Amino acid sequence: MKTAIFSLFKSRMNRIIILSTLILIYCAGFSYTYSKVSDIIKVSQDQQGRFEKFKSLGDRASLTVLPVTFGLMTDERIGMVVGILLERAGMQNIELENLKFSPPDINDYDSVQTGFAEFVRNNPVKTDYVLYTQFLVEQRSITEVRGIIVDKNGKLVWTDRQTNQDDAFTKAKYQPKDPMTGCMFLAERLRTQLGLKDPMREDAPESKIEKMMAEKDGLPSKEEIEAIQNRCEQFKQVHSQAKLLVYPVLVLENEVNESCAQNLAGLFIKSGLCLAKASDEGPVIKYDKNIRGLNVLLWSVARSFQGFVRESKPDADYVLYAHYGFNPQHEPRAFFVHFVICDRNGDWVITDLANSDHEDFQQLNPQSLADCDLFVAQRLEGYLGE
Repeated sequence: MKTAIFSLFKSRMNRIIILSTLILIYCAGFSYTYSKVSDIIKVSQDQQGRFEKFKSLGDRASLTVLPVTFGLMTDERIGMVVGILLERAGMQNIELENLKFSPPDINDYDSVQTGFAEFVRNNPVKTDYVLYTQFLVEQRSITEVRGIIVDKNGKLVWTDRQTNQDDAFTKAKYQPKDPMTGCMFLAERLRTQLGLKDPMREDAPESKIEKMMAEKDGLPSKEEIEAIQNRCEQFKQVHSQAKLLVYPVLVLENEVNESCAQNLAGLFIKSGLCLAKASDEGPVIKYDKNIRGLNVLLWSVARSFQGFVRESKPDADYVLYAHYGFNPQHEPRAFFVHFVICDRNGDWVITDLANSDHEDFQQLNPQSLADCDLFVAQRLEGYLGE
């Protein structure tokens, strides 16, 4: 079992494979997006020339990605996803700018284009080109995907419009439904026409935007991940004789449960995982209660626990801290189980995230604190077993 290390957006992107190959057809000084005849978009020769220049720059083109409009909401973080995908496709000069363009009439595509061009002229950017993405939504599902690129002078360079009546939209492996799949669809449209690589390939370069977001959210660096994996291997070699101190478990936001710590220690001893002992007192874990994303929550708790261990200097080879999440508004049922193990120096050895997305979580379907304890024991055995 691998350490559960996820980025806010990568964990979802790695589950999505885009198979649609889209072709831009040029003819007689005009460019057409191949879709339904009623939706053919005519492009002037001047715009065609600007697009050819943009295309010739390839991955060297400098492009500012603006916040994306999803229905009536314009969100900077959705724009970040578009930027990440384009960087993974190979673009080297992507910038983000929190300039929120609000189309005067979202139903009038021509006015959206002209309005965006005017917006860029009035709000200069550092790059040569600017991208605006718009998702039209009905009943929380995307019905139309629009992409518009203008140059820094506000002149149209590239426009793309696909509705849920068009073949490119309906025949895509993952149709645009939510912000994530919409971003995937738009990035695929653009990167295909520019001749860039698939952002989902295994050897895609690290996105500087994603790295920036990970640092902002407190997620670990590549070097930290590698160090954790090495320490886990060392723990695996000595685990049966290692002294493990188990701290009281954090349940929900502020309930500290000592019985869970005792139960966990007993399970670890019974299975021969380590020489475990429960602690009567635990750390006061501080984290942002408004965090969105369980992976960010895990690392926020992990960093707080790390600080506690380094200050307290426990008399044990390793220490464990678990965090259980329950939904109090429904029947008793866990929706996540996290645990962190540090060595005596406070360095991370295992950081584990599990929820209903994981097969073993679904199989056990923890309904109680005792079920969560058992699940932690099973997960730890997965790390340390042969």
